[in-house]
Amino acid sequence: MPSFVSCQSLNPIQNSDKNELHQIGSGFWNVRGRFKILAKLVDIETHMSFIQLHNGKFLVIDTIELNDKLRQEINHLTDNGDKIEAVIGTHPFHTLSFPAFYESYPNAVYYGTPRHLRRLTHIPWIGNLHDCDVRKKWEPDVELRIPADKPNFLLKLFGYKDGTMAFHPSIKNVGLHPTSDAPYLFRDWMRNMLNDWPFENICCAHMGVKKGGAHRDVFTLLVKAEFLFAKLSKRNRKQNPEGELATSNHHTMNILEDECG
Repeated sequence: MPSFVSCQSLNPIQNSDKNELHQIGSGFWNVRGRFKILAKLVDIETHMSFIQLHNGKFLVIDTIELNDKLRQEINHLTDNGDKIEAVIGTHPFHTLSFPAFYESYPNAVYYGTPRHLRRLTHIPWIGNLHDCDVRKKWEPDVELRIPADKPNFLLKLFGYKDGTMAFHPSIKNVGLHPTSDAPYLFRDWMRNMLNDWPFENICCAHMGVKKGGAHRDVFTLLVKAEFLFAKLSKRNRKQNPEGELATSNHHTMNILEDECG
């Protein structure tokens, strides 16, 4: 296990103006956006990121709503979009801003999860992240991992709450397969990720960015979640003793509702 970095407080960009490019590390920029729930009273945030490859071009990871200022910043960074190598949708339920982003940057190539491809049919998707060859396309600059070879969903199960790391609430329902072994398979996948990736910073799907000490925070989260994994496994064994799974990636599956970005 890599050495842990001393934990710092949440990056101040969490409380700054949204829709601005912030450089998190070498060749990596993150933008926080607003996403309000509960009658639009609570902002849980959403985000997008830009990764500069060795060839000088950029991968855009997910999208948020653009305003004129952010569009100008993106144009300055990417030479009016000419240096965007690809736009990648990694969060299957973060789809709402893709149509407008595609209108602004129609010449980029787009890759998404199976749900992106099902829901946003007017975007000419080039590839599906379900395909292992697509996920390896930008290595060694960028390594993409998912928790299983054939997942129903690709999810980012992290967020910050009150200054500590937390799982996305979907881990208790649709975030994992409803089988008794799914929680432990996910736990073991996370252990391998922590062993392989000595990261210092993390940009969460919701609720902020952590600069410094993020690896230790995720490790602590995983240790504390052992009781949760046991509880979910026991519940799934009781409710689904045969370990049956719904047919995945059906063309009508999860097209509407449940958007969280």
